[in-house]
Amino acid sequence: NDAECETMTEAGLLLYRSKLLGSDLTLTNYGGGNTSAKITGADPLTGEPETFLWVKRSGCDLKTMKMEDFAVLYMDKIQELKLKFKGREFEDEMPAYLKYCFRSADFKAPSIETFTHAFIPYKHVDHLHSDAIIAIATSENSKALTAKIFGGDIGWIPWQRPGFDFALNLEKLIARNPDIKGVVWEFHGLITWADDARSCYFNSLNTVSKAVEYINKRVKTDTFGKPAFKSPAKNQREKTASALMPVLRRMLSVNNSKTGIFTDDAEVLEFVNAGNAKHFVELGTACPDHFLRTKIKPMFFRADAGHLMSPDTLERLEKNIANYVKDYSEYHSRHKGENSPELRDPYPAIILIPGLGMFAFNRNRREARITGEFYQNAIRVMKGAESIGKYRALNEKEAFDVEYWSLEEDKLKRLPAAKTLAGKTVFIAGSGYRETAKNLLAEDACVCAFGSRKDKDTGTPKNENYLKVRAGEDFDESLQMAVRKCLLNFGGIDVFILNSTDAFAGKEKGFVIKAAMLNIIAFLQRQRMGGSIVIVHHKDNDELLHGGIMSETLKILSGRYRKDKIRINLLKIRDAESRSTENPGIPGAALFLASDFSLTCTGNVLQI
Repeated sequence: NDAECETMTEAGLLLYRSKLLGSDLTLTNYGGGNTSAKITGADPLTGEPETFLWVKRSGCDLKTMKMEDFAVLYMDKIQELKLKFKGREFEDEMPAYLKYCFRSADFKAPSIETFTHAFIPYKHVDHLHSDAIIAIATSENSKALTAKIFGGDIGWIPWQRPGFDFALNLEKLIARNPDIKGVVWEFHGLITWADDARSCYFNSLNTVSKAVEYINKRVKTDTFGKPAFKSPAKNQREKTASALMPVLRRMLSVNNSKTGIFTDDAEVLEFVNAGNAKHFVELGTACPDHFLRTKIKPMFFRADAGHLMSPDTLERLEKNIANYVKDYSEYHSRHKGENSPELRDPYPAIILIPGLGMFAFNRNRREARITGEFYQNAIRVMKGAESIGKYRALNEKEAFDVEYWSLEEDKLKRLPAAKTLAGKTVFIAGSGYRETAKNLLAEDACVCAFGSRKDKDTGTPKNENYLKVRAGEDFDESLQMAVRKCLLNFGGIDVFILNSTDAFAGKEKGFVIKAAMLNIIAFLQRQRMGGSIVIVHHKDNDELLHGGIMSETLKILSGRYRKDKIRINLLKIRDAESRSTENPGIPGAALFLASDFSLTCTGNVLQI
């Protein structure tokens, strides 16, 4: 919007351009890519004019970034670092010097490609991870394709980690080819530049558009081989996947509790059902941005989709996961150096099952979603590369050197510490759960809220960790559907909160507590990860507590299932007035009983 841009500062234009690029997923993936501008401003000490590099800081997403998400560094000081460079084998020392180049003491770790942005002799620079560009970058004839598609406008540079030495090599390439407007970076992506923000944006846009147009005209039928597997109907796929999800989650949550997401869209099914899918899976993921989350390759598990839950198939699945862990651990052992980081979680992040779809797992819901999205990026890259040539993956050693690069390890160390309920899922059944849900979401839990059709959902924050399912005419059927949706979106259930026991006193209003409890316990036993059941009970329903089913539930069931690490506690509200969800006692106590702080607490009545 040229009219809108007229009043913007150079920094404002940089932010505007960044958000435009980030909002278009054909240009770059979530968290991927970075932008910069070399802007003249006053030195905060001398007042003299200086040129500063404004570059996206590490860990930000272009679409959602703010002005404070740019690191601002003195250009002349970055240039002087060339005198400190002792050679490629020492380049990992160079990022540490950047802290002496900042305009202010507010050190924000800049992009891993900061030197690349600095040494390009143009004011504005974009680095993007477009699927179409990466398809060209991973094709075996990548250099020739770049020349054919873009002519002399876009150059090509061989793969190298994005360190100081790569930045110097790119600077030399531009000096030899002063007319190029960008480069395809082998195995990685696109870098484009210009001397004003508008030209830089349209340079990036037009370059990616050319790549997309070229590939789309050549997309092949059965790129990954003719279909070798047939998928059942969607409803049956979801039924099978929801049954398998908590089993997979248990098998993968050995080192830490994980969240999972199931995907069975047309793109995924075309890939997993293809005759050569296993071949492409074994080739591995090419773009470093992808495999940093998906690992170098996913796990591919062949099984009859109709018999996935049979004991024999589940035993074979567990063995396949154990083999994956062994192979990944050996991959780390083969390539680790003296200063390599320790082995990270060796369990697969992506599991592909023909006929069914894709399961993505990670430490929380957001990371699981992004992990799945990145493997779908990888599928599109492989399809594009095969349509215009032959797909190649980065060799194993190079892949390891990126995945276990000290700079990438530093990025992981900067991640915020896990919150109390990270990786946990809570299923809340009943009315009056809003404040409880807010508390749980604040601690990074995934929350599935199942309530009455009349229950208003006002006040619950928008959050991808939150799923609301309303009861239909057939309550039992609605409940089964709610649990299924919860499992498909989050992978399992760790905590059940039966909030407002009066909602479940009669069949016409809900379900009978004893039957519900037994069903919940049976689920937690099958999941084999322990769990917590919290019953929120109100004073005016004392007939359910004294000599009723509540008493039986608490005294008998809590003791019986202690060996399964299933704890059952009752939260008794002494005052009927405290039904209000605004009362802070209910959500606070529910949070305690849902968390690991109450691991040894079972069979108790907590009064509020």
